[in-house]
Amino acid sequence: MVSMIAIPVGIIIAKRYIQGKLEEAKRAPLKAYHVSEDISVPELLHIVYKVREAKIISDKKYKEISRAITKEGPTPKTRELVRQILYGRDDQGSSEGLLGGEPLSVGGKGDWAILAVLIPLAIAVSLATADRPQPVEVKPPAREQHKPYVPQEDVGDEIAAFIWSKNFVKDYLKCPSTAKFPFIDRESRQLDDSTWVIKSYVDSQNPMGAMIRTYYIAKMHYRGNDDWELLDIIFVK
Repeated sequence: MVSMIAIPVGIIIAKRYIQGKLEEAKRAPLKAYHVSEDISVPELLHIVYKVREAKIISDKKYKEISRAITKEGPTPKTRELVRQILYGRDDQGSSEGLLGGEPLSVGGKGDWAILAVLIPLAIAVSLATADRPQPVEVKPPAREQHKPYVPQEDVGDEIAAFIWSKNFVKDYLKCPSTAKFPFIDRESRQLDDSTWVIKSYVDSQNPMGAMIRTYYIAKMHYRGNDDWELLDIIFVK
């Protein structure tokens, strides 16, 4: 009976160990990111983009979270959501209520369900065959196959292009600290695998203290390793 229990327990321990190592390898590049109370929308979106790039969340979940952040801004709810996927908390299942969809990741509840079935079964088999000399062989469940983590190709995207374009726009403003950009009011066009054209606007104060709106068209190029450059920019009052 002891061996019947030990085999599935050993399989579960090995499974959790492998999952932990794979998760640790995927999250290693994310250690530099931190979700503070005063974090901005572009910074939140950038963190979610890097989490998607590490294949911790699916493309579908990435789009859902990005839309929520863009629509609601850096609220306590969206900050907590990003913390959960970034830090890999054990309570990630609670994120189901934040987006109204499936949890961001699967916890270890299935392992306890296996034990809840196998342990009573092993005891019942042991009691039923106590008077029989022949042993009862219980085959362990098949081991799950885990694909090794393959880093995703280093490419930019439209959201990152928009975030970086705002940083470059501020360099041209008289009062950059007063700059206010829209959450979603923008147009974008991808020219090739690493170049985007972003059309949007910024509200900022002029030297007289009056708020004015300036429209801009920025041509952005992704150089890799989370680095962008401004190829061209046009301002329209």
